[in-house]
Amino acid sequence: MLALIRSEWERLWCRKLTWLLFGLIPVMTIAGARYMKGEHAHLSPDKPQYAVFHNFPVLALAEMLITAVNLILILWLIVSMTQEYRTGQLRMVMLRSYSPVAIFSAKWLTVIAALFLYLAVFFMVSYITGWFLLPKTESLTLFYHPGTATGWEAFWYNLQYYGMAFITLIVMSSIIMCIAVASPTSTTAIGISLGFVLVSFGYIHILQMFTMNYPVHPKWYYLSLVQIQYEGITLLLAVKPMLGKWISMVLATYGGVFMGTSWLLVRRQDRFM
Repeated sequence: MLALIRSEWERLWCRKLTWLLFGLIPVMTIAGARYMKGEHAHLSPDKPQYAVFHNFPVLALAEMLITAVNLILILWLIVSMTQEYRTGQLRMVMLRSYSPVAIFSAKWLTVIAALFLYLAVFFMVSYITGWFLLPKTESLTLFYHPGTATGWEAFWYNLQYYGMAFITLIVMSSIIMCIAVASPTSTTAIGISLGFVLVSFGYIHILQMFTMNYPVHPKWYYLSLVQIQYEGITLLLAVKPMLGKWISMVLATYGGVFMGTSWLLVRRQDRFM
């Protein structure tokens, strides 16, 4: 299994797509920093949305998580799974007597490892970008935290935020993997995956539209994985965490259902191999 994972890791880095996605990190962070700096005229410095050196890693990822990072995850998984199967590349791997479950597990673990590395690089580049482009303050305000925080407290908060974001992306990967192994073409897989993200985002607006005159429990909003990525992480990292059990249950349900479905689909060797 380790040899298979090593092989998949090498294949991942042989693709120009991987190098391109990592190369875009400085572009994304610089663009984000310049945009947020322009918003300073409309924000008070005591607002958590006010971008400074110490909180820029969180604000940068929050801007990119539900759009760019989800798209990156979709591309990596679709190219690794659906495209390789449809082009016949997996048949060469099967000649080495690896089971379908082992092959797809190795591919999934490889993408997850690459995603972890991507977030780590994004984290470091965000700090570097913030150092050069944003104000440096002795204290700042964090989401759902009373008073102000020091730079070291912000650093610990940033690490926790990235950790929670990584967990949501693992759950998202289980959904995309299920779509990837079930789709007849890469185009179909990408379309359905993007559709899922858009529906998850649109669900919030539809719910608000139909419940304008009725009180709705916040739990309903956090049935959406995208909403958990967008606002749920900050709720979990509040001084008094909110909806922790509910969000954890939703994430576990998404991950369990779609990972289990993917496993069942991959077991059908006559369909995939």
